Amino acid sequence: MIGLFLAAAAIQLPVETDKTSRQVTRRSPTISRENITAAVVDLWIDPDGWVIECKLSRFLGTEQIAVETCGAAAGAKLQPARDASGNAVYGFYRTGILAFPPGWEPVASQMSRNLKMLDRHVDLVISLNAIPDDLASGRLLPLNLVIDQSGTVVACEPGEGANPNWWSVACEQATQAEWDRRTSLSGTPVNYVRNIVVEFQVGD
Repeated sequence: MIGLFLAAAAIQLPVETDKTSRQVTRRSPTISRENITAAVVDLWIDPDGWVIECKLSRFLGTEQIAVETCGAAAGAKLQPARDASGNAVYGFYRTGILAFPPGWEPVASQMSRNLKMLDRHVDLVISLNAIPDDLASGRLLPLNLVIDQSGTVVACEPGEGANPNWWSVACEQATQAEWDRRTSLSGTPVNYVRNIVVEFQVGD
């Protein structure tokens, strides 16, 4: 079990390039300042880095603009996800997208930050008898997982900014949870990388 927990950064999430950012972020004069939109989306990305599916999770602004921007993200190309051995694999990647008129990027960026504060999407909750001091300032912990064709975690590592004292606890719980089984466009079960957020809270 310990072998699943990787202290060094070996799992690689899909990486947006400058070109990708231009593809998934809409700067268009046809978007009015009243329609500035920020959205959280889930991208399904093949081992070549192509976005083959975009699903809208949550948005601030105009729903139609969010849907159109998510649709436009399909077909963008990222650097692909890689498993713990460095192999390119499918990636399930939650990220943010923006749509705004030229010159209004600061407003859109602030809207994106507001959305992240409101969204607080949590994939796994870990209950503790009390919150220890080293978690008091941040109960959310990001993890990067490799999930096999059966929905089982086969590798886990801390995401960016994860609490160094608690990520292994979070990984242990993540390996005991069941995750989605995902397939290629042809319906073949595949291994994939995904990012999740774990929350520590007081409870039973």
